[in-house]
Amino acid sequence: MLSLATPATRRTTTKPALAFRCETTATALGRGARSVILATYRAGTPRLAARWLWSQAEHLADLLDPTPAAPQIQDAPLLLVAAAAPHPAGDLRAWARDATEYERSLRALAAGDAFLLSVIDYDARYSITAYPLPADRRSPQTPAPAGCQSPSPAGAGRHRRAAP
Repeated sequence: MLSLATPATRRTTTKPALAFRCETTATALGRGARSVILATYRAGTPRLAARWLWSQAEHLADLLDPTPAAPQIQDAPLLLVAAAAPHPAGDLRAWARDATEYERSLRALAAGDAFLLSVIDYDARYSITAYPLPADRRSPQTPAPAGCQSPSPAGAGRHRRAAP
C-alpha cells in the first residue's frame, strides 16, 4: 500500500498583490488621431490610485479651464463660451467633488477592476485611467534614464573597505 505523507506546513494560495498603473492621456479627435501621455503614476494600493484619479481630475480641470484670477492669464483676453459648448473642465470638477463617484472608483479598484474617466472637448478626448498590474517587488518602478549608469553590484559601494 502506498501512502503519501501530508506536508508539515500547508501553503495557501492567495491573490497576488496588486499595483496600479495610473495615467492621464489626451487623444486628438479626428483622422490620424494621436495620444499623448500627460502624467503617470504607479500606486501601491487602490486608495492611492483613487486619490491620484481625484487629484488628476482637479489638476486637468485647472489646466483646461483656469480661473480668471490665475497669474498666468491675468492679462489675457477672455471670451465667454456658449452654454451648449462642451465643458470638460466642469465635468472633471463635478466628478472630483462627488464623494459617491470617488467611492465608486475606489470599490472598482479594490475589486481589481480598471477605472476610466473620459471627457471630450471639440479637439480632444481626455482620459484618466487606473488599472491593476501584478506587483513585482523585485523589479524597479521605472528604468534608469538614458545615459545613467546602472547601480553598482552588491559589495562594490564606495564605503566598503578593500580586503587585506
